[in-house]
Amino acid sequence: MKPAEWLRVFESEYLDSYIPAGGSTVRFLTGPRDAVAAARDGLLNASRARGFLTVEVESNHTRVHQVQELFFAVSRQVDWVSLTTRVAEQAVRESGYAVPQGEVTFHSIAAGVDQGTAWTQVRDDVRRWLSRDVFKDYQMVAEFRQAAMALLDDALSSSAEPSERSDLILEWLRGELPLMGGLTSTGIYQKVARSSARDMLLSLCHWTRKAGHPGIVITVDIGAYSAARHADTTGQFYRRPACLEMYEVIRQFIDATDAMEGCALVFATPPGWREDEARGLGAYRALRYRVSEEARDETRENPVAMLIRLE
Repeated sequence: MKPAEWLRVFESEYLDSYIPAGGSTVRFLTGPRDAVAAARDGLLNASRARGFLTVEVESNHTRVHQVQELFFAVSRQVDWVSLTTRVAEQAVRESGYAVPQGEVTFHSIAAGVDQGTAWTQVRDDVRRWLSRDVFKDYQMVAEFRQAAMALLDDALSSSAEPSERSDLILEWLRGELPLMGGLTSTGIYQKVARSSARDMLLSLCHWTRKAGHPGIVITVDIGAYSAARHADTTGQFYRRPACLEMYEVIRQFIDATDAMEGCALVFATPPGWREDEARGLGAYRALRYRVSEEARDETRENPVAMLIRLE
């Protein structure tokens, strides 16, 4: 299948309808490197044009088999300040106030109210909405909600530069915080780890839509895991156990598709990946059973199949 043909169908069936409606999907692209790269670039460009949050992850630099590292790679490409501002503006509107020009703070909102409403009243009204629609939004895990509430409170409290607490939260979200002591006051006590990273990523998908984006598109190039020797890769080298662990991470995302919201997770694979029994699809039976088609046309590719063979 030509990259343009697949992209045309994916745009129509997924980017324009299914994903903005809250659906999620996992896809695999395989074939010549140029064809896979063209499909991946076309997908990212089409997604950005539609307002999706887009992220690119490369296994040459990111240990995808450690799901927390995958989350950190995604998080480092997210504009958390922009997402926080979008949700803060929504909170202001839903609380019955107009969004002021420039910095959105409790004081700037109160200054724009004709009746001279005290900023403390504005603060209480907005915080009441945030408590109901963010802190009690159980589609996000507790630590993610704690972080979101702290970022929102800091953003609305002052027009100055981000506070030290916000900086610490951003470092925590990006896997760059060395010590947790500075965040205990926010109710966050542990680093994002293997046990919590998948739920954090699912929470980010929901948060992205809450901020007004139609969804998030994540492309992950897993080509580095197919290299059997150090000489075959220019970046990170992975041994076969890490490769199999990476496939288990992907398998868990496939099984969690119903729990994801507004997310397209697209894996770019190297030529021959489908047939490779050592490090390709055939190496991990649990993934192969989920990806391989039970029946297919011998002359035409199915453009909405989970595995797309490009040419």
